[in-house]
Amino acid sequence: MDSTKHAREEQQDSSHIEQTSEDSVERARYSISQESSESKSSIHRLPFEVLAHIFEFYVEVTKAWFYKPVKGPFLLGAICQLWRDIAWTTPSLWATFTFKLEDNASEKQVQLAIGWLHRSGELPLSIYFHSHRQMPEMEPIISPLIDVIIQLFARCRRLELTGISSLALSRFSRYQGPSGLRFLRLRRMKLTTPFYLGSQAAPTELNIQDIHLNFLVIDWSNLTDFSASGLHFDEVLQVLSLAPRMVRCCQDSVTSSTPSTRYQSIIHLHLKDLLMELHDNSAIASFFQYTTFPNLSHCQVKTHSAFPTTAFLGFLDRSSCSIQTLGITTSSISGEGLIQIARVLHSLTNLILDTSHSPLHPFYNALCEDSRYANHSILPGNVVLLPLLQHLSITTACLFPWACLPGIRHQYLHKGNTRTILPGRLDLKSITVSFEPASDFSFKNGVNDYQKTSAELVDLKKDLDLSLKFKRKRYI
Repeated sequence: MDSTKHAREEQQDSSHIEQTSEDSVERARYSISQESSESKSSIHRLPFEVLAHIFEFYVEVTKAWFYKPVKGPFLLGAICQLWRDIAWTTPSLWATFTFKLEDNASEKQVQLAIGWLHRSGELPLSIYFHSHRQMPEMEPIISPLIDVIIQLFARCRRLELTGISSLALSRFSRYQGPSGLRFLRLRRMKLTTPFYLGSQAAPTELNIQDIHLNFLVIDWSNLTDFSASGLHFDEVLQVLSLAPRMVRCCQDSVTSSTPSTRYQSIIHLHLKDLLMELHDNSAIASFFQYTTFPNLSHCQVKTHSAFPTTAFLGFLDRSSCSIQTLGITTSSISGEGLIQIARVLHSLTNLILDTSHSPLHPFYNALCEDSRYANHSILPGNVVLLPLLQHLSITTACLFPWACLPGIRHQYLHKGNTRTILPGRLDLKSITVSFEPASDFSFKNGVNDYQKTSAELVDLKKDLDLSLKFKRKRYI
């Protein structure tokens, strides 16, 4: 009886973490008590190992986090003595730990969290420590928990820290032991001293937000996946040099470096997936001037300025890469420039264009294989532009030539009243066009143009997935 009472008291204490009531526990207990005695005895006749395996499924499905104790092992332990014994001695139920630091966090909650970690046995750990704001005043309360995390750090495979104060982070620098860390995420932290996890910390995945490289001390040699927001342009180039095994690089909101910065050319042999968001025209042009990626297969570029077509073409020529997916989001790019890029990228299967106010009719005409609209001859056996294209997505505020769409899929040769249909792009599976004009006048004209060719577009839907979206974009 005492142990059952202790379990319920532990459940009640933990429920305060997110101001949840004990009602959920009581409802679960009541539900089980209503089962027939035969059913109840059946579940208790199951081997402990089977019950533990069922508990593992439950914890996974409910995404049991420490600060939601009405789900997961705390709830299991509050049902009955048997379930508590099984849950408390099954380390896999406690191997994922999330702590959300609130303004009313207490020492008792920290002790519960420490108990959670110690029940994980010797299993690899995934640790998520979140705070909605930096709270230096909470340092005395959470320090014991951070010290336990550091003691168990050799088992940590995934570490995510959000909003933790610089003082709390400095405690990690005490760790000098082995590291099996694979994933590291650091967000919303104002570091005043470098964040250090020991000389052996060499994650394969790294995600940082508004943290500059001079505040991060890790071994970059194993890194394969890197995502960051708010780095300087020269820091992006630095990471490419530091991480020779990197396969995926996703950079958001890259800022310009100082004008006097000197860059060195970089050849990266393993990079396959690149996403770059740079808002300075000179920075994005410099990026493609100083980098070479021979194995690049997916490339997405976002910029509020004009797209550097010449620099990008030079990059493609130098890299000789077979890009399959290309995404371009820009305020300005010419249709002729896109044609030049398309002629180089014969391997392209997915093309994503968000071109704002850039009219791209020359490109649409070059892509179209309908003799009524194309600006080139339509002949049997002609090599079409982007012959392997499978998915095309276009977002534009400019009037769109809807009549060109059928000719992107098929080749149409018109002679008088006779129309000959040729194969065209047989691999094309989907076309998405989002028409988002800034004025009511353009919106009405776009709808009227669409209605003139709606019958042909209905026929086109029989051959591929066609999604046409009309949205009146309003600026405040």
